[in-house]
Amino acid sequence: MGTTTPRPWYRQLWPWLLMLPPAASVVGGAVTYYLAVTRPETLVSQDCVQEGVTMRCGETDSDRAP
Repeated sequence: MGTTTPRPWYRQLWPWLLMLPPAASVVGGAVTYYLAVTRPETLVSQDCVQEGVTMRCGETDSDRAP
């Protein structure tokens, strides 16, 4: 009778499949952090004004309808 020794854990498929989603989350979080730190915040131009829930951008008072 031949007895086989079990393979070590790192030679099995299941531990790597179970570790893949957390490792991908760590990499994704690091990339998101890098992008947030290195990119400037230029989402809204400087001439925009918020009035309630609406945003006016690039208008002067003479451009508005009476």
